[in-house]
Amino acid sequence: MKVQSTSIIIVDETSKLRFSEPVLYDTVSGISVEIRDHDKDNDTLVVIMNMEVENLDVGTFETEKELLRLVNLLSWKHNLFISKYRTTGYQHSETKDNTHVIVMAETLHITATVSALKTVGSEGIEQMSSILEKEYAEETADILLKWRDVLREESPIGRLILMFQILEGLYGTRKGVDTWIRQTEPNIELRMSGRNGDEEVCIYTYLRDCVHAKPENQTFPFSDVEKNIINFQALFKKALYANFPDLPSV
Repeated sequence: MKVQSTSIIIVDETSKLRFSEPVLYDTVSGISVEIRDHDKDNDTLVVIMNMEVENLDVGTFETEKELLRLVNLLSWKHNLFISKYRTTGYQHSETKDNTHVIVMAETLHITATVSALKTVGSEGIEQMSSILEKEYAEETADILLKWRDVLREESPIGRLILMFQILEGLYGTRKGVDTWIRQTEPNIELRMSGRNGDEEVCIYTYLRDCVHAKPENQTFPFSDVEKNIINFQALFKKALYANFPDLPSV
């Protein structure tokens, strides 16, 4: 059975993405995929998948699996906060009363929006196709999902804590993370922290400690979090590259 699915990916209003031309690629499992801009909504991408499967249930499963993989890779490649994604309809052919008919599910209407855009040119589209065609290790797929969870977190404090927790999983302990950061960034700002305030740590570990155990009468350093979160996110990404070498370059 030939099945065509239509899905949409809605990018958060703070991080729009447009392609100068459709992105085309074929998956290892044989699905032909096209990603293109929605013709009305600047925050929406349309994903068309064509596949040959045993039945519609298999087509549905393959669509949802590839859509999740695609969303995670787009988020990683372009630092996108993807707010929603869903399949809006399926089309397949079948024989009914000796007549070949096309069965099509109803698709959803998307309202128009206007916002600032990031446009990807031909070279970037070719690179994106190459990234999407590859098969990634299970551990890499898991970390891409965690990466998207980080970007989904709207609070800078929540994002910092999520990233530090993932790093603790990679480097064993809070101390292990702090050591890696200081080795990677020798000129990193240092602060005094710890239960007694007598432990010298990097600024990111200090901010992490402030969330978990803020000393009495100390004002939480919100401005420091906001000032440092972008640099920490870049360092976090560097750590992921070091531990998952098959992650696509950005």
